[in-house]
Amino acid sequence: MHRLEVGDDDYPPWLRTIPDRPPVVYVRGRLPRGLRCVACVGTRVPSSFGCAAARGVAGFLAARGWSVVSGLALGVDTIAHEAALAASGHTVAVLANGLDRVHPRQNEPLAARILAAGGALLSEQPPGTAALPRHLVARNRIQSGMSTATAVMQTDLVGGTMHTARYTLLQGRLLVAAVPAGSHAGEPKSRGLLALTQRTGTDLVRLLEARGSLAELLLREFADRPVAQQLRGRGDYDTLVAELEVAINSARRPQSEASSVLAATPPAIQLRLAF
Repeated sequence: MHRLEVGDDDYPPWLRTIPDRPPVVYVRGRLPRGLRCVACVGTRVPSSFGCAAARGVAGFLAARGWSVVSGLALGVDTIAHEAALAASGHTVAVLANGLDRVHPRQNEPLAARILAAGGALLSEQPPGTAALPRHLVARNRIQSGMSTATAVMQTDLVGGTMHTARYTLLQGRLLVAAVPAGSHAGEPKSRGLLALTQRTGTDLVRLLEARGSLAELLLREFADRPVAQQLRGRGDYDTLVAELEVAINSARRPQSEASSVLAATPPAIQLRLAF
């Protein structure tokens, strides 16, 4: 295990740019170099749709050199990490507890496989810290904060995934979400997907009872449009990767001592085919 401070060269570069960045992170394994990280997140109890979306998107990104960032939780997180490993790609698990243990315990074998494959476990919590509810919420800002974009595979209107979506928007990163069709659109675990991809920011302020900086952002930037770009299927996965590259290439380095990489406003994408 090693300890990284904000000024260290190996500190995740995107993460360095967020206002509430952790001053220290603890790492086991090898973090990716550069900016090619995508957070792949979702519910702990996905339907067949959520499973297919997580497996398809994470596997595709990993096979093309993107590190898949997720939270090692059961459900979508587990599927995303496993898809990255199956594609012989890189993946980072962001934990809400100290790295002297794995939470949940059921994923201890998965954590070991991530490390054996050259991936990493990361946490802002020092060894000996438990995965308390407040730590679980706080770690979501790290998943989005160290990533070029966040891809939401499946979520209800309330839960940790929606926290990650909120952080993604506040951090100015690209937010994409799978769009369920047919009977999948009626599943309770898809209500968050429909809200993110079909409801305007004005609608979301009321629906989510948003307040403070999130409400201000939704009304200012998304008053008449959805907050997430639609991700409809594998036929256009290449378009997603192209837009991720644009987001990286559009990043600018301010003239400051930190020389931090800042994300530019990402362009819109719309993917249309089946997973």
